[in-house]
Amino acid sequence: DQKAIENIILKGEFADLEVDSITINQGIHILGVGSQITDIPFNINSSNIKIENITLSIKNGIDAFHLDNVENISFVNNTITVDSLNYALVLNNSKINMVDNLIIINEYNPAILNDNGSYILYGENIIRTLADIDIESLNDSILKITVYIVSDDNYDSIFNSAGNFHDDFDIAIGDTLKIANLTNKTIRIDIPLIISSYKDSIISNSTIILEDMASSTNISDLRFKLENTNLNKDFSFIIIKDGVSNLIIENNHFDVSNLIGDSKLSAIKIIGSDESAANIRILNNAFNLSGDSNSISAISALNEGFSSYDDITNALTVLNNKISISNSREDGFSYGINLVNSLNPRISSNSIDVIGDTAFGLYLNKVSRPDIADNEIYENNALVSIVHSDNPTNDIQSAIDSAKDGDTIYLGNGLYAIKDSITVNKSVSIVGGRLLDNIDSNSNPLVSNDNPLFIVSGKNTVNFINMTLILDNNDLFALSKISNSTNPVGIDYPTININGADFQKRNDAVDGESISLVKSISERPIFDSINNVNIENSNLIEGMSQAEYYMFNDSSSNEINFNNGIKTIIMAKDLTFTALDKDIYGNSIKYFEVKLLDESNNPLSNRMIHISYNNSIHDILTDSNGVAKLPVSINSYGIYNLLISFLGDSDYSASFAPGKVTVNKQKASLTAPNKSYYVNAVKYLKATFKDANGKLIKNKKISFIVSGKTYSAYTNSKGVATVKVKLTVAKTYVVTVNYAGDSVYSPISKSFKVYVKKVPTKLIVKNRSYKKSKKIKKLTATLKTKSGKALAKKKLTFIVNGKKYTAKTNKKGVATVKVKVSNRKTYKFTVKFAGGSTYLKTSKKSKLKIK
Repeated sequence: DQKAIENIILKGEFADLEVDSITINQGIHILGVGSQITDIPFNINSSNIKIENITLSIKNGIDAFHLDNVENISFVNNTITVDSLNYALVLNNSKINMVDNLIIINEYNPAILNDNGSYILYGENIIRTLADIDIESLNDSILKITVYIVSDDNYDSIFNSAGNFHDDFDIAIGDTLKIANLTNKTIRIDIPLIISSYKDSIISNSTIILEDMASSTNISDLRFKLENTNLNKDFSFIIIKDGVSNLIIENNHFDVSNLIGDSKLSAIKIIGSDESAANIRILNNAFNLSGDSNSISAISALNEGFSSYDDITNALTVLNNKISISNSREDGFSYGINLVNSLNPRISSNSIDVIGDTAFGLYLNKVSRPDIADNEIYENNALVSIVHSDNPTNDIQSAIDSAKDGDTIYLGNGLYAIKDSITVNKSVSIVGGRLLDNIDSNSNPLVSNDNPLFIVSGKNTVNFINMTLILDNNDLFALSKISNSTNPVGIDYPTININGADFQKRNDAVDGESISLVKSISERPIFDSINNVNIENSNLIEGMSQAEYYMFNDSSSNEINFNNGIKTIIMAKDLTFTALDKDIYGNSIKYFEVKLLDESNNPLSNRMIHISYNNSIHDILTDSNGVAKLPVSINSYGIYNLLISFLGDSDYSASFAPGKVTVNKQKASLTAPNKSYYVNAVKYLKATFKDANGKLIKNKKISFIVSGKTYSAYTNSKGVATVKVKLTVAKTYVVTVNYAGDSVYSPISKSFKVYVKKVPTKLIVKNRSYKKSKKIKKLTATLKTKSGKALAKKKLTFIVNGKKYTAKTNKKGVATVKVKVSNRKTYKFTVKFAGGSTYLKTSKKSKLKIK
């Protein structure tokens, strides 16, 4: 009865007190802290009261709370138990709200009596009673439920067989639908709701469909699961139809495992309609989807059974999602995000990892004005920068056009069929990708008629790294456009660096000599040193032309005045060597020779020859035979395009000639013998690395790949690399051993087998003899490996007279059973060991004689 008290905290136990009840006559907040109240009811006679976190148990045949003509009463997170035919709450002309309460009535009585014009705003609570109804509302009282919980237990009372709400189910705009454990169900939402999880429940093999007037619905914190399922029709966890808009789908988990079937799965699917689905936000969700299926997608917007609409979605936002997809189907598709015919999507800060025969992290076809930034995308374990569509050429070109100088564009390891030349007019690195040249090429020697994969221009440096190029007859990899500089003889040219490329013929009928690596076209003769094409660690097609220079003058070019003396000729012979390891052979030098002749083929001695080589100009005087020798190192791989110049003098005119020095990688040998181990043995794999001359190669990293795991070690002074591996299942393993290659040695890969066998076992069983009168008759057996090691804790089965007895071996490998036989005779019995993952099965027969 004291005044001006705003809060009361109840701590500890309240029981056996000399009070019949507690009456509250003023607005107050009652908070329980570890409180336990027994047989003390509450009478609430004042408004503006909050009762929170108390535990009240009534066992003496009275109501727990009685409320009379009050309003703004809140019950939050309380536990109320009544063990008699009474109520937890009795309301008389009162207004309350309830959330997160647990009410238990251990009799056939409703939990709450809502009487005489009372009003209950009912949130998320749990009521357990033996009665048929939880809340009894009488005399114009109102029960307004704002939070509904649906589970397998009550699904049929809320939804019909099609998944729609029953017509008489009182759910309204803005209400909350909590989803508990649900299996094999469909929920169709046609009004705006808040949909969330009930206590971290699992929604298995079930679908939520948003349709009609479901715009402005929020779906959050749900955990969807689909596992061990054979799909015979397309499936999605969330389907958005008919232009449903203004949605938020956030913080949900989508888990799919062991999925098989010929149908398609898309965790979230937006279906095309004649009305755009606008302002859908898909935020902070996690997708872990794996299976063997036709197609697996995390998020898709598709036309299904409709015409091709221009705007399935408008202003779709996909932000901060984590997507992991693995599709093991040989011809299956994996899509992280798959959108068609959409406008203004924003796709940002997502982590996307997709694996499949055809894998696309982002696939956007006929999508206008996309805003894509800061996504981390891996396709088949390779980093990718590309947004895919049905035009791979445009996809790569768009990535280049939007890149800045110095950026790296990752193509992954997917196949790109290129139908038009790709222009590169900035300094970028392009990494990975398998590019199939589908450009119409011809053998016309005029460069202007060639159709290269790439056209590179400007004073830019373009790096092509770890690409696979699949080329046809007359194909050209890159066209380098050399332009006039500001001075009369200068030129501006791009630098093309090719590293780790694998050039392949499209088929065996392709003529390698018709294929060109790089052609450079210049508007004026080239006097400067130019080595604008650099190739490292790449496999070229045999016979392909590596670097060609052409000159095209136009009327605006600055002309160069040649001396009109005796014509000269430079004779240069291209050289090809095999790289020699400096650690084995020391510094290795060969000589590139050129010969300067006059028009009558007479050698010109003591004339200065300028040779551009390896980004330097080397000035060398010809000897008495007109020969100039340039020392070149052959300690590492390289293809060097040389330009040889004689600038002329008072007697002789200038002349120019190209040259080439090729230092090929050495083909080393990698040998690894087959191995055999028992499953419980320590296992080592070895490989020996030698060069082409049989010399042992040390300090090189060798990789062993077995069962999807990679082990690595460096070769020792004997050229041997050794790794310790863990192979715990008895079977035959195929091991791939490889060396990735370097500036001296080509990549090499070999396979060998490791046979892992179960350990053979043996049983030692002696004949036994007992008198019939002996009450306890025992049989023993000893289990050992073939090498004699006792095996403990192994189950042995004794079969005697048609009955089975089992026992486990002790630390000495001995198992003992008691048997029941009574007739005087000799019994044959068998002892069996079933084996396991480590040990082979075995059995042994013996005899038991009863005298």
